[in-house]
Amino acid sequence: MRPKQNRGGQETSIKAIYDNSIKHFSCHVGVRKPDYLFYQNFLVKHPDFRNCLYIDDLHDNLAMSLEYGFQGHHFDLSEKNKQKFYSLHQLKLKLIFLMGSYSNYA
Repeated sequence: MRPKQNRGGQETSIKAIYDNSIKHFSCHVGVRKPDYLFYQNFLVKHPDFRNCLYIDDLHDNLAMSLEYGFQGHHFDLSEKNKQKFYSLHQLKLKLIFLMGSYSNYA
């Protein structure tokens, strides 16, 4: 079975999206979110990604990310959404769209 591809010819499976994304973990930066140094450090390393998609389950982290120009997406981990997987589906569609929009960065 061939993996699905978006308009730019990129694979759109969740694994492919994760594998092709930038991982910036607070444990590697040495500060906990929502400390401003986390977001500032990301932009120093990746200045072209101002306005990129930022995914988090905590509203405090999303609020700080907005101050640095990220597009925040709340990943709701409540039991209601865990059972429905609706938020995950929305996230997948948003990632596929943004990967097509930012195909020059992949």
